[in-house]
Amino acid sequence: MRRSEKIKVTLITRWGSDTGFGHIQRMAALLWHCRAGQRVSPYLLHSEIPDFFPGPLKEMASPAGKADLIVRDMRDSTVEEMEELRKQGPVVALDDLGPGSGRADVQINLLPMPDSEPAARDRAVPECFLYGYGFLSSLERVGGKPLPREVDFAFYPGDGGDEYISFVLSLLPPKASCVVLGRKGPRLFRKGAFVESPGLKEYAETLLTARVVISHFGITLYEARAAGCEVVSLNPTDYHSRLSDRAPLALNMLNLGTRESIRKEEAAALLKSRLASAREERADPKKVLEDVRSRLDAFCAFLAGSYERYGHSF
Repeated sequence: MRRSEKIKVTLITRWGSDTGFGHIQRMAALLWHCRAGQRVSPYLLHSEIPDFFPGPLKEMASPAGKADLIVRDMRDSTVEEMEELRKQGPVVALDDLGPGSGRADVQINLLPMPDSEPAARDRAVPECFLYGYGFLSSLERVGGKPLPREVDFAFYPGDGGDEYISFVLSLLPPKASCVVLGRKGPRLFRKGAFVESPGLKEYAETLLTARVVISHFGITLYEARAAGCEVVSLNPTDYHSRLSDRAPLALNMLNLGTRESIRKEEAAALLKSRLASAREERADPKKVLEDVRSRLDAFCAFLAGSYERYGHSF
């Protein structure tokens, strides 16, 4: 293949209540980034299309097709599945914990592994980290004007209900403001109660104007750190908490443990301290967007290099 020719890349992933939406969010970001003419030409291999896909991304999804390279973005490969995929082309296994990962042509870790094996660390490629489509697309709409940090906290409760949301809000300093993200849309909490705020911003702008972000371990905390926030994890499981403990030092992540094990007084004191340490007064959306795009470019270059190395044997 000449270097000017497109490399067709099949993206395989899942989303939903059992796997969350981080994997599909970052694959959607890759699709969005490549839609305008990268050498890497990806499409999502799936019979369904996520509800949040806009028109241009829907055109980049297909239930079948032939590709030069396959990217499998899930944690749970089997040996049998990987061997079947390799019959179709070279496979890049992304953040894969399954027994089939060793059969892939290329293994790459963008997220920490819940073990500390040296091999897992050696596969880490932080310069290729992929943020989500929601973050990327909303960053593109924000514009380049610096934004003031107007809100103390932003909180993403994941699948936590109203009782969990109330509990976390009770941990915050009494005068703190907080935007709660989630299924009900962004809601502003201030001085002990939710208040009307018709000017609430979309996702990226919420992160860019917050000082501290609280969420379970996942892509949201990486996006928050990219936006210049201090980040705090509070997790539904020990698995998520272990991942928090193994997060890159650059995230400066405060791990409060799990919902079951958290100690209220200690957590409240830690959150107050973390808010006091958040000294950045303004965010630079242009700089953040450049960083997000540069990592997508690096990931595309990684895929192109993987094809150049392994594609000739298929």
